[in-house]
Amino acid sequence: MATRRPAIALFAALAMWAPTLRGFLRGAIDVDSAGIRFLFAFAVAWIAVTIVSVIVAGYGGQPPAPRRRKNDIVAEPSMVTEDEVLPG
Repeated sequence: MATRRPAIALFAALAMWAPTLRGFLRGAIDVDSAGIRFLFAFAVAWIAVTIVSVIVAGYGGQPPAPRRRKNDIVAEPSMVTEDEVLPG
């Protein structure tokens, strides 16, 4: 999702900025104000997309291994090395 983050943030910013664009095209909003509003919308969209991608990536990983209690019995590792041949 990290490779699509700029495109997703751009479309989200355009969606948030659409009322400002409409006002700019009608002459009610100045170009400086419209530009600042777009940059602010893009920054907010970028942060939001980053937070969502971190949450999605966190749920997509491997589950953690179960933790052991202090009183759990742990089997001793076998004393057979790779060089020894087992009979049979």
